[in-house]
Amino acid sequence: MKRTEAITRIGALLDQRCAVCPTRDAMNQQYKTAFSRIDGYCNRECLTGRELQALGKQLTLRSRKKIDESDEQKESHLEAAQHYDKIIIHRRVAHAQTSI
Repeated sequence: MKRTEAITRIGALLDQRCAVCPTRDAMNQQYKTAFSRIDGYCNRECLTGRELQALGKQLTLRSRKKIDESDEQKESHLEAAQHYDKIIIHRRVAHAQTSI
């Protein structure tokens, strides 16, 4: 699966399933701002959450113009890009939760 396809699929899942999830809504009302509890449930018990996790792991970087850099620099850049992808996904989840 291509990166753009994975991102599109993630967005669709968040919009179609997470945005209308009654369990998430109930937990949100019960715990108010305890996002970690809701997120923990979604990541461990929800099938959609597991699917989102699997799609997130498929987000890979495409090959870029080769630059002479050390292995440490390469690893640092890759970690930063992966961290950015996680931030985007978490923001979409947060947005989906607040838009209801």
